[in-house]
Amino acid sequence: MRQKKSSDIDPYIPFYQDYKVVYKKFKNLTKAKATFREKNKDGIRLELQYPAKILCNGKPSSFSNVGNYFYNSVTVILMIL
Repeated sequence: MRQKKSSDIDPYIPFYQDYKVVYKKFKNLTKAKATFREKNKDGIRLELQYPAKILCNGKPSSFSNVGNYFYNSVTVILMIL
């Protein structure tokens, strides 16, 4: 699997963003995933470099270069009655 650091590409080159958000109602759980690619959906995957980051409810997402998405986050939704 090919990948680059986001700091290694020219800032004028477009990048493709792919997001997936799943809410599991019965578990009251939200999963959010993201990946970024150079130029288009078939481009080289990008690993974000500081200061770029992904936050979910103010918390950083975990990074893994295994699977379709590089950035993963799981959030439990609290219900206040």
